[in-house]
Amino acid sequence: DDMNKKTTLILDGTPKTDLLASDVLKKFKELICQSGSPLLVLQPTEMKIHYCTGCFHCWLKDPGMCVFDDDGRTIARAFSRAERVVFFTPLIFGTYNKDIKNAVERSISILLPTFRKWKGEMHHPVRYQTAPDLIGIGFTDHKDDAASEIFRRHLMRNALNFNAQSLVTTVFTPSQSADEAVEQLKRALEKPEEIKP
Repeated sequence: DDMNKKTTLILDGTPKTDLLASDVLKKFKELICQSGSPLLVLQPTEMKIHYCTGCFHCWLKDPGMCVFDDDGRTIARAFSRAERVVFFTPLIFGTYNKDIKNAVERSISILLPTFRKWKGEMHHPVRYQTAPDLIGIGFTDHKDDAASEIFRRHLMRNALNFNAQSLVTTVFTPSQSADEAVEQLKRALEKPEEIKP
C-alpha cells in the first residue's frame, strides 16, 4: 500500500463542537496509523500564526525562514518534510477556514523564488526534495455541489503551486455517518487526480 511509505501531515481545522467531523478525523488517523505511515497532526486553530505579509523575507533575506517567529514556522517545517499534506476543514465559501489558509500561505517558504515552467504554467520550484501530495477533506452542513467543486479547484491550484504529484478531495455532510464518510474517503484515495491546470 502506497500510504505506508509516506509521512502524513494533517492540518486539522475541526471545530470542537463538530462531533461528526471529529469522529471522521479519528477514524482517518487510525487508518493512517494502521498502515504504518508516520503521522503528525497540527491544529492551526489552536496555534499562533501571523498572516503572510508577502514581504519575501523567507525567499530573499533568510531563505526558508519567515520573519515572524511563531507557529507558522512549525507548520512550514512540517510541510517541507511531509510527503502527504491533508487539509481537514469545514468549507467556508467553498474553501478551507482562515487558520488553514494562514498555514498554507505561510508555507510559501518551502518554494524557491525562481520560476520554471511546470504543467504548462509558470510556477516556483520546491526548495527541498519533497513535494507533498495533497488531500482535501471538507465538511459542510448540507450537500453543496458548487462548494465541493470550488474546494476541488482551489486545492488543484494549491497542488500546482506546491508541485504536488497527486490530489484527492472529498466532502462529507451530516447526512452521512462517520463510517460512510470514511468509506467515501477510501474510494477517493484509490483514484487520485492528476495535477493539471
